[in-house]
Amino acid sequence: MIVPYQILKDLFVSDIEAVKAFHYGSIAELKKYMDIKAKENIYPLGWVELPLQRSQDKIDGSYRELPINMFIATTTRKDWLNHKREIETFGKVLRPIYDEFKKQAVLSKHFEFVGREIEPNELHNFHTSDFSTFEQSNEVNAYWDVISISFTGRFNNNCKK
Repeated sequence: MIVPYQILKDLFVSDIEAVKAFHYGSIAELKKYMDIKAKENIYPLGWVELPLQRSQDKIDGSYRELPINMFIATTTRKDWLNHKREIETFGKVLRPIYDEFKKQAVLSKHFEFVGREIEPNELHNFHTSDFSTFEQSNEVNAYWDVISISFTGRFNNNCKK
């Protein structure tokens, strides 16, 4: 069985040295992960949002094609203004990781972008309470700078032809 988040994890952990941690799950899982890893340096962090949209999967033999939402995050200082974040977190950390992700994804034998469209969104001084749909009990108690990434990916078990 093809497991898309495992392919993405392998891509991040194996091929992008700057990423310290990679995981996947719901916001509740993210909170648990953050609590467990509280004493470790897990930043920059790559995360794939679950559940994956199974209703939009296409299965054709050896590949799965589906939309993916993920993010790359690093800690930030709440008192920094955006121009400081542009230099310290986006310029030095997040954009280089994002660029390397795109490069490694194109080189991957088990993944490719469908339609070659990828939608990044930079979020400054992000905190999960910014999302009104999340319940207070599920909030992650950290301030981050984030690049969220949405795309449709094709994941396969075999080498690309």
